[in-house]
Amino acid sequence: METTVENYHCLQTDAAWGADTGLAGLGWTVQKNSERSEFGAHCYYVASPLVAEALAMREAVQKCRELGIQRLRCETDSGLLVKAITSRKPSPELYGIISDIVALISEFELIQFRWIPREKNKAVDALAKKALRLELLY
Repeated sequence: METTVENYHCLQTDAAWGADTGLAGLGWTVQKNSERSEFGAHCYYVASPLVAEALAMREAVQKCRELGIQRLRCETDSGLLVKAITSRKPSPELYGIISDIVALISEFELIQFRWIPREKNKAVDALAKKALRLELLY
C-alpha cells in the first residue's frame, strides 16, 4: 500500500530525444498548491530516450534541492525510470545517473517516485520538446 504524502511539492519531469542528433530536451515543473514553476534544459550526447528521462529527473531533483524543498513527490511517465530508482538496480546505461539521484534522495525529508500516465504529463512534455527545439535552432 502506498503512503500519501501531505504538504509536499509535486515535481513532474519529461524528456524529448533526437535520435539523429543525440540531443535531449529536458522539462520539469514544480508545483505546490497553486504556485507552479517551469524549467527546461538540454543535454548533448544522450544515448537513448530512457537516459534522457533519467537526466531530466536528476536535473529536476537537483533543482528542488537547490530551492530548499524538503518534501517532494516526483512524477514521470517512464515506468522503467521509476523502477530503476525505487529498486536501486538500474541497467548499466543508467547506473551513474541513478546513483546521482539516490545520493540526492538523502538530502530530502521525504521523497517519493511515482509513475503517471502520459496524458497527465502533457505540459511537461511540451516543455521538454521546446527545450529540444530551441537548442536545435542554435
